[in-house]
This record gives sequence, C-alpha cells and structure tokens, in this order.
Amino acid sequence: MNKKLFLTKSFAVALGTLFATSCTQTDNPAGIEEPVDYPIEETVYEDVTAKVATDGWGGGWCATQFAPAITTSDGRSAQMMEKYETTVETTGVLLQQTINDLENGTYEVEIYANAFFTDGRGFASDMADGAEDVAYVFANDEKEFLTCNITTATTINGIYAFNVNVTDGTLTLGLGKEKAGTNWHTIQIKRLALVKTQTRLLSEAYNEVMPEALELAEAPMPAELKALLNELINAERSEAALAALKDGVKLAKEGAAIYANVKKTLDAMKALVDATNVYTEAAYNEYYGQYAQKFDSGLLTEEDIKALQNPDNVTGWHSAITVDNFLLSAWDTNPDFVDAPYYINTWSVEGDNDGSNFRVPFFEYWTGDGDSLGERTLTATLNNLEAGEYEVSAWVRVRAKNGYEAPAYGISLQANDGAATNVAAGTQVGTSQFFLDNFTATGTVGEDGIMKIKFIVAADNNISWLSFKNVKCVKK
Repeated sequence: MNKKLFLTKSFAVALGTLFATSCTQTDNPAGIEEPVDYPIEETVYEDVTAKVATDGWGGGWCATQFAPAITTSDGRSAQMMEKYETTVETTGVLLQQTINDLENGTYEVEIYANAFFTDGRGFASDMADGAEDVAYVFANDEKEFLTCNITTATTINGIYAFNVNVTDGTLTLGLGKEKAGTNWHTIQIKRLALVKTQTRLLSEAYNEVMPEALELAEAPMPAELKALLNELINAERSEAALAALKDGVKLAKEGAAIYANVKKTLDAMKALVDATNVYTEAAYNEYYGQYAQKFDSGLLTEEDIKALQNPDNVTGWHSAITVDNFLLSAWDTNPDFVDAPYYINTWSVEGDNDGSNFRVPFFEYWTGDGDSLGERTLTATLNNLEAGEYEVSAWVRVRAKNGYEAPAYGISLQANDGAATNVAAGTQVGTSQFFLDNFTATGTVGEDGIMKIKFIVAADNNISWLSFKNVKCVKK
C-alpha cells in the first residue's frame, strides 16, 4: 500500500465512525480508572529497524543528493541509496539487502523508494509518465509497483508498506524492474517492526497511552481532530475504546506534525510581514492574515496548507510564488513577471555566501552586468495615512556595472517631495561590485493621506542591479 498520507477530513470521519461504534461517552475525567478491569490481548510492535544498514544495499551507492534526505524510525539520518544507469533496458533486481538473524514472525516494513527516467541525457525511453508497471519494491515475496515519472530529480520520497512473514530468520528487501523504462532508482529503509501480541490488564494499557494522548490534546492541530481526540480520551473504557484511542493518538500525531511544519512556514511569513509595512490590506489578508487566523482556530484545510510557501526558501528562476503578490501590492509593477520592469527575486544566493546575509526574497531591477539600468522611478503608494512627517527606510544593495569607475552612483530614495537620499553609497561587500546599507528618507504626508515612496534611477548611473527589501514607512 502506498502510504503517501496526508491528514484528510475523510480519515478523521472514518476514525469518528470507529469511535461512534466502539465507544460510549462518560462524564468521568481523563485519567480516572474505570471500576471494571480485566486482561486483554493487544498487538505491540518491536522496532528492529536498526538491523537494516542504510549503506547496506547491494548494487548502488549511498550518495544521491537528488532526493530529500530521510530519517529512519530509529532516528538515523541518511541519504537514499542510488542506482543510476545510462540505459533504461536493465531488468530484474537492482538494489537489495538481506537482513539475517530475525525472529520468525510477521513484520511491518516501510520503504522509501523512487524510480524515474531522466530525459535529455542521450538515451530514450518509451515509458509513459506516471507508469505503474515498470519498477517495484519488494519484501521477500511481497511486491508493489512504484509510480515512475519522467523528471530530472525527485522532491518527495515515495513510502511503500508491507506486512511480510519471516519463516527462516531472513528478510530480503529491494527494488527491481519488471521491464524497461527507468534509469534512476533510489531506496532506503524507513521502518522494520516485529508484530507481537501480549496480555495485560486494560488499565495498564490505558496508563501507557494516556500521557501521550493528553499531551497531544494540548498541541496545535485541526480543530475537528482535537475534538475527536478529546472524545476518545474521555470515552468509557473498553478494548474497542482503547483501540480507537490508539488510532486517535496516531492520527493526532500526524496532525500535530503537519501543524508544526505549518507553524514554521507561518513564522517565516510573519517575520517577512513584520519587516515591512508597504503593502495593501487585501494583500496582507490574502498572503498571511487568513492563514494565521485559520491556524489559530484549527481550521486550515488541505488546500490551505498546500498553498503556503515559506518565503525564506530559494526557488528556481521566476518560479510561481505567492510572496511577490504581497510585497509588490503597493508598487507600480506586475507581480507575474510578464512585462514587469521590476519584480521579486527568490532565486539568487550570493547573499548566503558573501557574508552580507542579503537573502531572498527581495525587490529586483536588473539589466546585463556590463550595462547601466534604464532611467525609471519605482513607486509605491500608501493611502489613508495621518498627516505629518514620516521616515521611509529600506535595506538597499546595488551592483556597479562591469568596468565602472568608483563610486557607484545614480539611484536615490525619496519620500513624497522630501530630500532624496543616495542609496548607491553603501558599504562595499568584500571585494565585490556590490554595495549595501540601510538608508532613510524623510517626507511629509499632507491632508490627502498619501505617501509616494520612490526609488529614482537616473539616466546617468553606473548600476546594473538594484535590489532592496524591508521597506518601512513610520510616522516621526
């Protein structure tokens, strides 16, 4: 079974159905033992993932940087084991590992795996994108086909699960091909657990699961899931109720983990929002406000979570992003890159390596390295401000064009009709052609409540690249 799971309402509804059919609500507070106690037989899982070597897959090498790193269930970090070929014709077993000295019995196995064809490398494949009859993973005699794509790398590792019987103390895991089609294959262990049964008192089983359930009930997660978990915690105790509670804890852990990752993204979005106040209210709500409110109330949907993008992430050139619509909402340009004189850069990395920490996302007005920027005024408009004196600040970086003669010149910052500030006069970044600093301009807002923030690029300049970020307008 392919376990690329996401927390869905249908999963929660299914668990709710289990609750309704197996549990009765009680007014007793959580943690108070029910008067009836009796022995029960329950399934337990002994994790033996440590018996699987992450570098023990014959036929490949553990060096791929083209799939996300993984973590095994016993806490080891590793890269995927890789087998790359310059042909798609090879069939049979490509990568495998045999684990010995296992206790006989039933095991749950989870494997990370991918298989794809890398186009444009001098050889061809007749495989259709998304094929499910080419490559497979296996555990002893159990086998499942992978979804095979045509791509250059993978951004997510597939997870495939098996229940397999071990009768001779050995288990062989691996990846193979039924027919031609793919040339790049990756595999790694996620989890190996022996399935056992044990007999103990119902109260003992509850005492084991209840602390984790109570802790999870305090964690951020979808509101429906939290309500369901609390119902399961307070249900009348029975074997069926215990099984439902364990399922609830498992689902709650998944929901809490998703929300923890979402919180990291929302925190990065909030830091970006707090660093500027030059945007429209509608853009703020569209980019951040609506999601923060839904997160706090536990009402984020799957579509909401998929829509969130961490603004600190470096992307490909002119990638589809959401932060540009927010940052550019008050500026006179097109956020979709189409005929846009300036835009938001989310792909440059020089600020990560030159000690300046001038990282994406930032505004960019750019031309060829040996050319000067064209004459232009980049303007943001803020409305409904109180009349008075304001300071406009920004973190500005310019790159002097190739062959320039110092100093860099030709770009200024102006707030309404206030005095313009030379923003090309920053501190040189190392020995590069970049100059960087924080600059401030002062201007007056009249009774109309309008502030025009302008980066003025003069016709006479020696700058090939203007970048800026963290633009703020504050009343003095």
